Amino acid sequence: VGGEGRDLLVGGGNNDVFRFDGLSDSYRTATENHTDRLIDYTAGEDTIDLSALGFTRLGDGYGGTLDVVVNEAKNLTYLKSYEADASGARFELSLVGDHSGYRDLNIVFAEPSEGEVIQLIGVANDFWL
Repeated sequence: VGGEGRDLLVGGGNNDVFRFDGLSDSYRTATENHTDRLIDYTAGEDTIDLSALGFTRLGDGYGGTLDVVVNEAKNLTYLKSYEADASGARFELSLVGDHSGYRDLNIVFAEPSEGEVIQLIGVANDFWL
């Protein structure tokens, strides 16, 4: 856990867990960069725990998902939400290296909330739509 501010996070060895407990741990606004950077994240060994933040999966960065973006130099990978809170802050985390094969990322997400239940009621065979 890096805490508030722009932190450089380094694990101790194998099987590190990088946990984020609140948006203030790693975020960006239109004018400020407080993005944490994972220096030695090892895909397949280390874990990024985002379960406390409410994100449910990788996606397009909207609707509770995170987008995976690699910079042009291919030396940084970003996990980004494009949805800002009331103060304009949106989650962003950078990892050193090209993790564009994001299927290798071990991320703990929040459980998705259950959607609205829709009940289907059958009708007689003589009913045509």
